Amino acid sequence: MSRNAMSFPVVLKSIINDAHKSNKSFTLNDKQIRSRLRAKFADAHIKNTSWIATNKREYDAIRCAFDTQYASSLTRKPRASKRVAKTNDVANVEA
Repeated sequence: MSRNAMSFPVVLKSIINDAHKSNKSFTLNDKQIRSRLRAKFADAHIKNTSWIATNKREYDAIRCAFDTQYASSLTRKPRASKRVAKTNDVANVEA
């Protein structure tokens, strides 16, 4: 699913499919992914309920928990500053 054409809610199976489509070397299986999600969201997720993302923020949190390549693509790289500091050059003015 492309980021721009995403419709919510999105179930975990679709999120996993997105990870496999975007990264051909992705090797985790469903059980390993669910285990990582349970470990990361132990206090926030109700046991024995489906993993469903109802918005983009939840989708990103779920996918970042098991897909490091996706997580690194979301982090912003620091921009190199091209600005030059301005100095207040005041000509020697004699009164």
